[in-house]
Amino acid sequence: MQEEAKLSLSPKKPPVTLPAPAPVSTQSKLKKSFKRAVLPLLNSVSKEDLRMAFPSCTDEEQRRLHQLFLKVITSLHGNIEDTFESLCDEMQVGSALDTFDRLLEEQSLDPLMTDKTNVLDTVRTLSMARDREVQSLTRCLEKAEEHKKQLQTRIELLKKRQQDFLAAANSIEKLTGTVNCKAPEASIIEGDGR
Repeated sequence: MQEEAKLSLSPKKPPVTLPAPAPVSTQSKLKKSFKRAVLPLLNSVSKEDLRMAFPSCTDEEQRRLHQLFLKVITSLHGNIEDTFESLCDEMQVGSALDTFDRLLEEQSLDPLMTDKTNVLDTVRTLSMARDREVQSLTRCLEKAEEHKKQLQTRIELLKKRQQDFLAAANSIEKLTGTVNCKAPEASIIEGDGR
């Protein structure tokens, strides 16, 4: 009984509460969404895909082609992200989104907020800014797709040149073999003419 009394007299500890997770800003959501949208455009080509595309290349040539392709894709990915970042900075998207987040937080904290016109104007302004940003990002993605098409065209041209080179090499090899075969006959004929 004394133990029960001690337990009931001891001060209760407050329950442990975990801190609320920090809210994710709209700006970071935009950047994360952009990176997710760009990623499929910049997919990597496997070594097996290159083997199928360039069956006549040696393993070393295919390895070099794969490394070159990875460098191009990595560079393109970096360029697209840098362009996106500079466009966001140029258009002050980050500060507009931060203002939007702040206004939303203020509105949610003020239960007596009755002036809806200011919020509606802000929503309209931000909506127009968002539309301009979407158009800008669309142009950026179109440029990236065009660049990707140019790279694919370049790869096709390189494949055709390689095939032409191999055909020329085979023709030269056949001609060299034919000349070597005819050369002994010519010396026999010349020997008869003496």
